[in-house]
Amino acid sequence: MSNRNINILYYNTDIQSKDTVLNACIPIDINVSFTDSFQNLYEMIVSLDEIDLVFIDYNGEEEVLKIISSIHKYDEDLVIYVLSHITDDEEQIKIYSSGATEYLLLPVNSQVLQARLKNMAGLRDSRRKLNEEVESAVSVIKERELESLLLLGRTSEYKDRDTGSHILRVGRYSELIMEKLGGSKEDQELMLYAAPLHDVGKIGIPDSILNKNTKLTEEEYAVMKTHTIKGYNILSGTKSKYLDAGAIIALSHHEKYDGTGYPNALKGEDIPLYGRIVAIADVFDALISERVYKNSWTLEQTLDYIKSQSGTHFDPALTEVFLKNINEAEEIIKSLPPKL
Repeated sequence: MSNRNINILYYNTDIQSKDTVLNACIPIDINVSFTDSFQNLYEMIVSLDEIDLVFIDYNGEEEVLKIISSIHKYDEDLVIYVLSHITDDEEQIKIYSSGATEYLLLPVNSQVLQARLKNMAGLRDSRRKLNEEVESAVSVIKERELESLLLLGRTSEYKDRDTGSHILRVGRYSELIMEKLGGSKEDQELMLYAAPLHDVGKIGIPDSILNKNTKLTEEEYAVMKTHTIKGYNILSGTKSKYLDAGAIIALSHHEKYDGTGYPNALKGEDIPLYGRIVAIADVFDALISERVYKNSWTLEQTLDYIKSQSGTHFDPALTEVFLKNINEAEEIIKSLPPKL
């Protein structure tokens, strides 16, 4: 990787130091951009993707200390060189305390500065290569984890033969709701991959109950309800954020907003947000899908039911968010149509 990839942004107020920096950089093909405005300096750092090093001339101004501190807070990894004629130790301590990486006492020999920049280029390239290798390794690990999550979610499908692509749609609806709530990309991804684990506890429910095509007896229903606790026990206690979220969802997605749900009869916002989201996604999809014990409902029937349960079964705020974005939910249905 060539030194050309090094980009320096220089807040410059001293003509002599400007010449020194150019004499050091031009022979080794390093880019230098100049500004004499504090505002432009910060805006350029925020807007430009590839700034490797910032040079700042310092003559004791308080504003310089503030801008260094702001830059450091914005990007702690950005290297900041301060160039100054001031020899006072207290001033240097202020500079370092504000977040500067190096304090260069002027005048600086251009050849010495050039040698420093060459070393920095080598270290930067090594660091960038290491970061790329780490990102690649993390990406592979994450991909394998997500594949494992999908396979785990499908274990409930294996037992419950009429769910088809139900778990995938529930994940997509849940991701949609989290997005419209203003959740981060990380939160959205968490719902996409954790929500499909909501019924994993069904692997512990007898087939005779799980696939019964008539109404369950009270005893059978009591057994069916234990899938929430079984799912929680399967998924909890790991170091995976997806499994941890899945455990919360498995335990709480049958709780109801008015406190009449199971297994813990939680009420309102005592029900974890993840569980409240998946409660809507799960019921919505179950109603529009055909099951061994019922025909599929029309979208209109399903939406009427969801509306009627706002504030009783479902969190009213989340229900409103979902219904406002029902067109996007319909697109999910089209891409993953329910099948018996």
